[in-house]
Amino acid sequence: MVSTAKADSTKVTDTQSSADHNISSIAQRKKELVLAGPGTLVSYPLFRMIESGALSPYAENVSFRHWQTPDQMRAMVVSQQVDVTAIPTNVAAMFYNKGQKVRLLNVSVWGLLWLISREEHFNKLEDFTNENLMVPFRNDMPDLMFRALSEGQKIDPDQQFNLHYAASGMNAMQMLLAGKINHAILPEPAVSILLMRNKKKGQHPLYRAIDLSKLWQQTFPQTPRVPQAGIMSTASLEADPALRQAISQAYQQASQWCQSHIQDCAQLAHQYLPHIPVPAAVQALKHSPLNGQTASAVSDDLQAFFQKIHQLDARKVGGRLPDQEFYQP
Repeated sequence: MVSTAKADSTKVTDTQSSADHNISSIAQRKKELVLAGPGTLVSYPLFRMIESGALSPYAENVSFRHWQTPDQMRAMVVSQQVDVTAIPTNVAAMFYNKGQKVRLLNVSVWGLLWLISREEHFNKLEDFTNENLMVPFRNDMPDLMFRALSEGQKIDPDQQFNLHYAASGMNAMQMLLAGKINHAILPEPAVSILLMRNKKKGQHPLYRAIDLSKLWQQTFPQTPRVPQAGIMSTASLEADPALRQAISQAYQQASQWCQSHIQDCAQLAHQYLPHIPVPAAVQALKHSPLNGQTASAVSDDLQAFFQKIHQLDARKVGGRLPDQEFYQP
């Protein structure tokens, strides 16, 4: 199911009012600008952009489409149903290297994956060897990060873990709640939702066993940052660098606003994604802070991250590292 929310162009805050004088310099104001994203933290700044009217000088209406699986997102991008999408960075690289006219504009998520366990004293990857472990989205970001970390710690992921795959984070969360599994990798805010529901049901406690971004820092100290997700422009904006630049800047400002106004940002997240309770969105922002930075400014971090994924499976970055155009808005 795809949920859609819209903002009228008259919705302009005082922080954006000075942008009105730029309208005359814009060649053509778009009738509709479609932003898309998953139900995770990376989408939260998009909601702020819509509600603040940050892009009102560039489009009459700005809307949001919620994608629930990577395959759904890929279909939206290829068929040009969306202008911008929040996306795992390696998937953006795949699109670019396969000839799609896309640009990675901004990175805001530097780690939102956690290994959750019912075992209070499991806090190292080796603790989970020979255990049943559920991972969402086979061959996508959670799986890739887990495999890179396992190999970095000299653990064979296929031989030393009993891996099971879920179609989404929510599916893995339901398995944990039902007591069918004891360990799973989950993104925020699914982690916070899970912990709240599990506590409410009075079940055996669940624990945040490992923050995968912190484990990455320990495992790969030479390349410690994990530029995991951000936003990408699609082919529909290829001929409009001014709009791409405006979107990148607006997203960066919105991510900063979300971190300095956590409660208000959580309210927006619930407004656009009603299945996410406000308290869970608050906890997600506290445990996995947003830090929006332009892709061009963090291209070295991205290249190092892509190199790790390329070594693991070159297909997951489109066969090669992207060239510098990919990082330019």
